[in-house]
Amino acid sequence: MLSNDKLRFMRQHYNLRQADIADYIGKSLSYVKKVEANQMDVSQETHDKWLECCRKQIRSAKKNRDW
Repeated sequence: MLSNDKLRFMRQHYNLRQADIADYIGKSLSYVKKVEANQMDVSQETHDKWLECCRKQIRSAKKNRDW
């Protein structure tokens, strides 16, 4: 499982807002902020959904590229 810092890095790297993650994982914006501030841990299920959100962002970005 990735650390909370790495989850934040993944979100930022793929230009997702905290609100995007919160909506996708079904948690509040406050929850996401606490996770990224290392004030709260995530369950395995939430961790997996967080990464899935980032992966979906990657896939949609690849589909929209002009080659």
